[in-house]
Amino acid sequence: MGYWEETPEYACTVVLHRCSHRTDGNGLSQEDDDVISALAETFVEGLATAGDFFWQAFWALMLGFMISGAIQAFVSKEGMVNYMGEPDARSVLYAMGFGTASTSCSFGDIAATKTLFKKGAHIIPAVAFKIASTNFVIGLTFVIWALLGWEFAVAQAVGAPIFILIAITFVHLWIPYDEAEAARERLLREEQPVVTDPVCKMRFERENGISVEHKKETVYFCSEGCRRLFRQEPDVHTTSWREKVTSLNGWVEAANQTKKDLKMLWKELAVGFLLAGLIAAAVPQQV
Repeated sequence: MGYWEETPEYACTVVLHRCSHRTDGNGLSQEDDDVISALAETFVEGLATAGDFFWQAFWALMLGFMISGAIQAFVSKEGMVNYMGEPDARSVLYAMGFGTASTSCSFGDIAATKTLFKKGAHIIPAVAFKIASTNFVIGLTFVIWALLGWEFAVAQAVGAPIFILIAITFVHLWIPYDEAEAARERLLREEQPVVTDPVCKMRFERENGISVEHKKETVYFCSEGCRRLFRQEPDVHTTSWREKVTSLNGWVEAANQTKKDLKMLWKELAVGFLLAGLIAAAVPQQV
């Protein structure tokens, strides 16, 4: 043995080194146990934080979804198109308002934008609706306010219209209106929209129906008999948004729309809150 191997200091060092690496019955070292324990604590803390985030944002989510459901139930897409048919400031403001009240699901709002454009909305307000429906929605604003503070909510309220203004400016400069009309006509040719007869409630392809203009909306009928009954008493077979607001069936429809939106988005919401909680627990407050 050399001198260093014979000294008490060397012997103590060896013992401490072996002790620090001793294993338990499962073959794990003390260091491994510490790592697993820390991960478990972080996971539990992340779940608790996610629950706290959800509790703080619950009222905002519910309020946003209920407002969105009510507007979707009381205002039809045909009615929205009447306010989005021109490339002017009025149509853009209406489009932003409709988009703000929609859900914040990108896939659903893309389909809604396509439907509005196909039904006659101008491409400028259609783009404004699309951006507002994903970046300026009521529910998202309330959640930002609840979790981050009113300053961030105000920043979103100011930034989203600027984003919309930039986007519609690019669309105006780069997409000729005749090409937009050609795209609309192509959509109408390629798709066979299904409509509902307001008299007998029968559903059929629009091209096979009989159309009538009523209060700036196109109504389709399955037969001349239904069209004749509608013309005799049109108000019996149509319901305005004012009548829906004051009727029980209108609010039932709004509740069903809210339920549908929640059912569509609950998985994304759950994953988002879970990831937010885990990240908040795992990332140190100070670096």
